[in-house]
Amino acid sequence: MRARLLAVLAVGTASALPACRGSEPPATAVRLVNTFKPASVSQTAKSAAAAPGTRLEWRFDGPPPGETETLRATHGWEVTSGVTGLVVRDGRLTGRSTTIMPVLHAARPSAGDPDTLQAIEVRLRASAGTRLSVRFSSDEKPDLEKELKAIKDFPDESGTPIVAGPEVRTYTFRRPDTVASSEIRHVFLQPTNAAGATFEIESLRMVFRREHLAGIASGVSWQGLAGVFQETLVSRSPEVVGLELDLPARPWLDLAVGTVEDGPVGFRVSLRRAGGGDPVVLMERTVTTPHRWEDASVDLSAYAG
Repeated sequence: MRARLLAVLAVGTASALPACRGSEPPATAVRLVNTFKPASVSQTAKSAAAAPGTRLEWRFDGPPPGETETLRATHGWEVTSGVTGLVVRDGRLTGRSTTIMPVLHAARPSAGDPDTLQAIEVRLRASAGTRLSVRFSSDEKPDLEKELKAIKDFPDESGTPIVAGPEVRTYTFRRPDTVASSEIRHVFLQPTNAAGATFEIESLRMVFRREHLAGIASGVSWQGLAGVFQETLVSRSPEVVGLELDLPARPWLDLAVGTVEDGPVGFRVSLRRAGGGDPVVLMERTVTTPHRWEDASVDLSAYAG
């Protein structure tokens, strides 16, 4: 049942445009997101968000993992460059930078479920510095010089500004590109960009797309597929989103559908007249390719008025 409940986290409509599709000026757009209310959702699956999918997190307040005694002592993390005194103390991975490029490394045991990275969340304290960076490698044996050079040359692609001081702060940021979970075989973390700084890392977490969406209630939100973001009605199977509309002359439904699941997800658009009667199915579409929008527009001219 787990795959079913996750597969159904489907991303759907952007807007409805009852408009003239000819030489006449278009009618005023009626946007579905503006007509949506929480009561519009029915047949809600109670456990739709029960299984968030891939989860990847390092914490330092629990049992230490690692293949060797040395790695177990640091919960699987090791020094790549510019760090001395790396140790876990009081539930935090602590150390001191000796250069402006202190970099730590950890290997991920497996790729987990197919997914895409939504955000990176780091909780840390640094006594000095202005930036942290996180970079990934999919190679079984990564080229360390290559990874260090990439962190140095492209800091904006893999990092975020930080505030130095005595407090542990949470930094959540996104990469500008799409990263598949399978590409995160090795993780490189630069906790600060200052030499002579002490740092304490409380946790490092990768928030994947399914986990992120599992926490979003059905309804209106901005969602992106293949880098194209649209104001969207998010729903989960077997939910039904019902909206009341007055259709003008020559109405047309501009609709795009999509999913984040690798398995097939079905969409259906149906219409029921205000006076009652059985619903008329206007469109049925099974989406089998995730992470992209598919046009599913419908000509509603037969139902004008």
